This record gives sequence, C-alpha cells and structure tokens, in this order.
Amino acid sequence: MFTFEDAQEAQSTFKPTIDPGIHKVIILGHELKTPEDASKSPYSLVRFSNIEGTREAVIKFYTNDAVKAGSTKSALDISLGNAKHIATHCKLTENDKAKVKGASKLELLSSMLNACLGKPYKQKFCGEEYLDESGNVKVRIKIGFPNFAEDVDVPDNESKLLFKMTDQYDYKRLPKMERPEEIHNFPMDFTKPENTEHPF
Repeated sequence: MFTFEDAQEAQSTFKPTIDPGIHKVIILGHELKTPEDASKSPYSLVRFSNIEGTREAVIKFYTNDAVKAGSTKSALDISLGNAKHIATHCKLTENDKAKVKGASKLELLSSMLNACLGKPYKQKFCGEEYLDESGNVKVRIKIGFPNFAEDVDVPDNESKLLFKMTDQYDYKRLPKMERPEEIHNFPMDFTKPENTEHPF
C-alpha cells in the first residue's frame, strides 16, 4: 500500500533564462531540429548556461545551405561563422581543433559545437521584447552581432564587448503603442457615437 508520503512532489527542471548582457557561459549541448512546417528552416538548437549553472538560454543556429537571392552566404555559412567565433574564444587545444571535421558543412558545424562543449568564454546576448499568447511582455535572447564572444579571462575593463540596454541593437523594445499598459490606457474618445453623452 502507498500513502501520501510515498509520492514525490514534482519539481520544475527549467532554469531562468540568461538576461540580455555580457555573461561568462558554456555550451551545454546542441540538437538538430527539422520543423514539421516545410516552409520553416531546419536549425541546430544550441543550449547555453552561465558558468554558475543558474541560468540557461537556447539559440537557433540555422542550417539551410541554400543561398537566398541578394545574399552571398547561406544560413549554414553564417552559423558556421558564429560557431568558429565561439571556438576561437573558448580556448580549444590543438587536439580539440584536430577533431573538428565533417564530410559536409552541417557535420562540420556539429563537430565544432561539440569541441566547444563545457569550455567557458564570454558572450554578448541581445534581447528583443515580444508579446506571448497571454499578452505579457517577454524577452527573446539572441546573439549580439557582429563580435559577440571573447576569452573568459579578459578583464571587464579591457573587454571589447559592449552592451547597452538603451541601444536598440542590444535591446529591442516593443513599440510603445504595442505594450499592454499602453494598449489599455487610451483616453476616452467622446467623438465616437457610443461616447456622445458626457460621463456624468
């Protein structure tokens, strides 16, 4: 017979998201994803953690190798460049670098990300506000282009990474009129037929 005391209470395993800004991080892992909607691009979902292990973030590295009209690089080329930028700053050994190879660019991306697993470096994360399904303001985390990675031991006062919450490229806020507190606080318009009578 089982009793109330025998049941284990469920605990969330989700950690808070890394805040926009510059953080010391490691890559925890990556997984190739192919959306069911064929119009959407496949991607490698890369999981980051701050080095304290208290916050995490996931960022999509797109893997479509088709070059769009007007572009010189494919999404996969850009993802490879981003992974190489990280690898350059997470202190790969010569042995690590020798293991980075692949029969295709996609395999090369996977191999490069594998070489970076668990190796600390600094990364700039940008933020972009959006409304969730309930109308609440949430923040999506993105890579801070163009230079977003740096060796972990570079002192803060010598860092080339810059982040400003007031810079629209570092933190993109919702337009004022799209924010929920702005949407619901319009002044009463007495020119409309339903508001022709005075409110007293």
